[in-house]
Amino acid sequence: MVAMTGVVCVLFAGVIAAMPDEPPPFDEIVAQVFAATTPPCGYQVTVEQTISRQEARDDKSGTARSDNAGQKSAFVVAWDPVKRSFSTEPKSQSLDANGDKGRPPAKVRMAIDFPGFLRDMLAWPKVEVVSDELAGRSCFRVSGEGQGGKSSCTLWIDAEHWCVSRLLLDILGQRFAEADFEYRLVHDRYWLPSKLTVLHKADGSRVTQEFGAYTLENK
Repeated sequence: MVAMTGVVCVLFAGVIAAMPDEPPPFDEIVAQVFAATTPPCGYQVTVEQTISRQEARDDKSGTARSDNAGQKSAFVVAWDPVKRSFSTEPKSQSLDANGDKGRPPAKVRMAIDFPGFLRDMLAWPKVEVVSDELAGRSCFRVSGEGQGGKSSCTLWIDAEHWCVSRLLLDILGQRFAEADFEYRLVHDRYWLPSKLTVLHKADGSRVTQEFGAYTLENK
């Protein structure tokens, strides 16, 4: 009986050791994400954007047509470390299938401003953090509901690199957008976006933004 009790204690201790650590509070996670992905200096980066739709309408006939090639454009994104927000150059260029520049597109912007989402969520009345896994990597799944319950958001944050890897946004109980993020290490210090893909569920449009070389100010 004593030997069996010892075995049970060892097994129980093993289970406790295998259990994941309690996730940190949300405000600490946000601080870690900002430290890892938002440099204290400004930077600029050229972004090539493709907007495609699963089904688009011909402007003249109104008939459905495929839009596999997508609408391409290129623009410059600047990071403001004081405002902790992105801005885009007012003048950008549309690109044809060969990558040649054309007239400026009507509107360009960051497809998903994840620092803005995190700042907004800090003011939400309730945010839940749980340990999770995404694409084989340990992460924290953060979910919350905005004031009045009109919007809700779920993010997956990489537990090692502190990057937002995936984001789901619901408006009035309906899925509005899904976003996936890829990053690369810049100057051996900051994990900055290399590719961002956003699917807008309302119209089926898919926005893909690929980020070029980063230029950091006063590095």
